[in-house]
Amino acid sequence: VIKTKQKQEVPIFKETFPGNFDEYRPVSVENRNLFVHEGCGPVLEFKNDSLVRLDKSYLHRNQFLGNIFVYRNEIYFLGGYGLFTHKKILTKFDFENKEWNLVKTNDAIIPTFTNCISKVIEDNLYVFGGYTNEKENQNLYVLNLKTKNWRVYKSNLVKNLGQLQKD
Repeated sequence: VIKTKQKQEVPIFKETFPGNFDEYRPVSVENRNLFVHEGCGPVLEFKNDSLVRLDKSYLHRNQFLGNIFVYRNEIYFLGGYGLFTHKKILTKFDFENKEWNLVKTNDAIIPTFTNCISKVIEDNLYVFGGYTNEKENQNLYVLNLKTKNWRVYKSNLVKNLGQLQKD
């Protein structure tokens, strides 16, 4: 990083952190610039021209290709792959104890998720695409983030979207 006023080069890494920086994904929470490891675990913050580690966690390497999202100023991780298994777990970063915690949902009705598209709208997380149990996902899954209940909308959504494009 180069400070423009002083025209000098300064390091942004004030602390050591696990993994390589290119393995971290950007997340914004309450106007804070955060970076979460793509396999879950370490959380960094860019603050005062430096990257500072916030967590007391370890390099999980347990949720690669999972979905990172923010809801009510909290960071969540859905699904992913690690430790030789595909996941359907939901984890949340606790800013107070600086650790990741498992969030209980009624996940019996959902498959595992990797590399999906997700979007939070109001109190719902919509999940589509990517892979479920190593197969291409064609269903829409909706998690009510207040009640932690999943709904599944099974359909030929891909065909319907193609028809919509023709119309």
